[in-house]
Amino acid sequence: MGEQVSKTETLTAQGAQQQVRKITGQVVDDKTGDPLIGVNVKVKGTTTGAITDLDGQFTLMVTAKNPVIIVSYIGYSQQELTASGNHLNIKLKEDAMALDEVVVVGYGVQKKSLVTGAIASVKGSELEMTGIMRADDALQGKTPGVQIISNSGQPGTGTAIRIRGVGTNGTAQPIYIVDGMAVGDIEYLNPADIESIEVLKDAASSAIYGARGGNGVILVTTKKGSEGKTSVTANFSYGIQNLARKVDVLNAKEYCILQNEAAQNGGQPLPFTDEQIARYNKGTDWQEAVLYRNAPTMQAQVSLSGGDQKGSFLTSASYFNQDGILAKGKSNFKRITVNLNSERRFFDDHLKVGENVSLSKVERQSVTQNSLTAGPLVSALNMDPLTPVYDPKNEDPLYGGFGSSKYVSQEIVNPVARIHYSYGNSNYFKLIGSAFAEISFLKDFKYRFSIGTERTWNVSYGYTPLYRLNSTTGNTTANGASQSMENSWSMSYENVLNWGHVYGVHNISALIGTSYIDRSATFMSGNRNDLIIDDPEYAYLSMATAATAGVSGGMRNPSRLLSYFGRANYSYDDRYMMTFTLRRDGSSRFGPNNRFGTFPSVSVGWNLMNERFMSKFNWLNALKLRASWGRNGNENIGDFQYMSTISTYGLGYAFGSQLDGQAISTGAAPTKVLSPDLKWETIEQTNIGVDATLFNCLTVNLDYYRKNTKDLLLTSPTPLFLGNTFPTMNAGSVRNEGFEAFVSYKQRINKLNMTVSANMAYNKNEVTYVGTYTGFVAGTTVQGMSGAVTRMEKGYPMAYFWGYKTMGIFQNQDEINSYVHTNEDGTRKLIQPDAKPGDFRFQDTNNDGVIDDNDRQNLGNPYPDVTYGFNLNLEYRGFDLTVNTSGTIGNKIFSVLRRMDLPMSNYQSWALGRWHGEGTSNSIPRVTTNDTNQSWSKPSDFHVKDGSYFRVRNIMLGYTTKLLKNYYIESLRVYASVNNLFTFTKYEGYDPEIGGGVMSTGVDSGVYPHPRTVSFGINVTF
Repeated sequence: MGEQVSKTETLTAQGAQQQVRKITGQVVDDKTGDPLIGVNVKVKGTTTGAITDLDGQFTLMVTAKNPVIIVSYIGYSQQELTASGNHLNIKLKEDAMALDEVVVVGYGVQKKSLVTGAIASVKGSELEMTGIMRADDALQGKTPGVQIISNSGQPGTGTAIRIRGVGTNGTAQPIYIVDGMAVGDIEYLNPADIESIEVLKDAASSAIYGARGGNGVILVTTKKGSEGKTSVTANFSYGIQNLARKVDVLNAKEYCILQNEAAQNGGQPLPFTDEQIARYNKGTDWQEAVLYRNAPTMQAQVSLSGGDQKGSFLTSASYFNQDGILAKGKSNFKRITVNLNSERRFFDDHLKVGENVSLSKVERQSVTQNSLTAGPLVSALNMDPLTPVYDPKNEDPLYGGFGSSKYVSQEIVNPVARIHYSYGNSNYFKLIGSAFAEISFLKDFKYRFSIGTERTWNVSYGYTPLYRLNSTTGNTTANGASQSMENSWSMSYENVLNWGHVYGVHNISALIGTSYIDRSATFMSGNRNDLIIDDPEYAYLSMATAATAGVSGGMRNPSRLLSYFGRANYSYDDRYMMTFTLRRDGSSRFGPNNRFGTFPSVSVGWNLMNERFMSKFNWLNALKLRASWGRNGNENIGDFQYMSTISTYGLGYAFGSQLDGQAISTGAAPTKVLSPDLKWETIEQTNIGVDATLFNCLTVNLDYYRKNTKDLLLTSPTPLFLGNTFPTMNAGSVRNEGFEAFVSYKQRINKLNMTVSANMAYNKNEVTYVGTYTGFVAGTTVQGMSGAVTRMEKGYPMAYFWGYKTMGIFQNQDEINSYVHTNEDGTRKLIQPDAKPGDFRFQDTNNDGVIDDNDRQNLGNPYPDVTYGFNLNLEYRGFDLTVNTSGTIGNKIFSVLRRMDLPMSNYQSWALGRWHGEGTSNSIPRVTTNDTNQSWSKPSDFHVKDGSYFRVRNIMLGYTTKLLKNYYIESLRVYASVNNLFTFTKYEGYDPEIGGGVMSTGVDSGVYPHPRTVSFGINVTF
């Protein structure tokens, strides 16, 4: 620092006497000698600066005799040089750790070496190397303790994000903060517009967001313009998508054989003769019939950015279009996004103003998925392979020429016909905008006022034609149209005052602020039958002629949040750090007795490497110990839960005789008890961490945490004698405890740049208290099975699979007769009197001689014990190779791809290994049309599968050239990418990644599979 640079050009006497002189120079890479473009070159203590051009060259006009020049560039160590000559040749040394020096925290940024909380960061440069379609997919396999579960592979479907386990039975999604403003989701964002994503995992980091930070906080910073020449970038990619693997089901011949066997075991006539079976071969492949092979996906983006010493700007526009791999023409997602942001400084940088505006339009078509009653995918798996897709012999016009099964009934119908008759789409237009003004005064103070809004206009259209899918499913009375509109909005206002000063080795900073958020929505929906023109293009309510119409509307979800917050940071000689945070939130969502809550946190850190006694460890570049404790809340629990409700449903009464024409009067009665003490779900978390850098190339981060969530909001089942339901109350607790590790190795070997990283996280989840009347909370149910299959109960993981444990299969009648219970009087009775040889033996858990709900137990956890990821990035002479992977260990899947209540539904091919005689199987029961033992339909461990997997999420190979500058092209990159290349798993369904709500995660009832995508793209910077 302060190094004297030799002159390469001798000043003339005339030049030396001039007050203003010109300094030129070039900045190159220290090792390769390549010119560096976009380097920031600034005269220290002034506003004079420049940006290097395509050849790494710059020009400065200076007045000082020997000015100090500051040279900085992302990924390189900053230099300060004294310029005594008129030309500078500057060589910057790459700093493998420089990219991680600063991270975004709540309401500011902080040097990573001084961070005392648990924060994970993903840079925008990493996003560019993944080929992701959604911004939140960028975190998959890259951040320990953050599990990203895709809810399905249907275009536009969101993800379930779980940070350090699940701590609530309600909404477990984190809060998203984009450029300082809280937003509902980040679906509207184009990943190419993102500069960085930070995840605040511990309570100390997220306590600044108080009642909204209980499930973690995701901070998204979008790209901004910079000083220098105006830059134009353009990106385009096109890909094709296909199903990664099909589920193996019975073909026509196998189906007939097993159905005959099931009928024989059920004591019914055989449905197929030997002659019929001989004529059948493979039959209809229903999965192939609903697939869209080589479904296209395309995205394009262009941005314009630039700036000068007084400000910067960036504007971008993007288009994304993805067709689904199922239901061609009925499963699609389109997104158009336009972004604009700018900043401008006035009065010698004492005033800075700026804005961020994002406009997006989304069009979505989707098919029902993860449903045993309406999903076309489930119909494809359950439909008999004997029925043709099209049946010209069917003369009923309502069938539309589609085939209809003679064997499978109810909701299991021709999936191609169901898709054909399904019409509906939803479109929304979203505006997210914020503006700020920041004033710097008295040297150490900054005051910032910001205002933001999020507005969404959502319109959905539906059309129901006349059709028939089978004898019980269809619409045979009148066609119709439906339409709904919703307008939601939020306004936020924030005031933040920052102060910071360095007193020798004491670095002190603080902030205080206020925040106010106002949210609400209005909606209206309607439907009407008898369209004049029977065509989805004309399916408007005004085109219908029915005398009556269904209409509803009103205000929805009004709420307000008022907050006061503050934070103080102290650092002594960059060795000892301490941070205090306090926030107080008041929410209209809670009862009048507990409307406000206080959320404090404290964290400390110790940079051991700044101690003198550590100087002898030359191989150790950085070592930091940190610890934190904090409290957060969760206010995302819906509105008016504390209020008593009144209903008129079913409460009509006739005063007098209806036979005399007396009208029925509408009555009303309370249906829910008032709960004025309802309050926040509160999360307390302790975190201990270690950060180290070794050999200037190896980074290690270790964290241990313990997170306790209390005051969960529950509604208890109500005894019938009470007359109305229990109020929503704070009556649950959950503990998550775990360990996280992240290791990254960065090295440059000649012209090869290499980055290898691995991460893993272990989490143990346990419900510690449930204060409901029953002592548990029932979760999701499955068609054809009795009771819920997931449950929340003390001493078990959240949403564990609740069912019966099997103990093999009865091989003969003697085994059934010997499975008995001895009563107190010495008599004996059969435990499973309805069983037949080939049926499951269920465990009599409580030893009472009866198989019932009291015998159900924990069959597995839908959430993994361990999540992990491996990532690789190589760069060599313009070529780059990126590999991203992720996996889970220990999670289970409750697989119900077959309608167990419909005996003639098709089976998966593993059913060929069923019991069909003594000794033939001890794991797959006999097939039968009269399952009196409920071997197939009881929720048991027979349906629980290992959901662990390892997935190669993305492989990308690219090439970048900078040899086209004569054509005004600064750089050009072409690449090929494969997403979802391989998945290694024991699960035999479509996909082991089964998302959903907290209480339904891991239940596979036909989840839309994730596609394998092969894409090609080009990135150009002008």
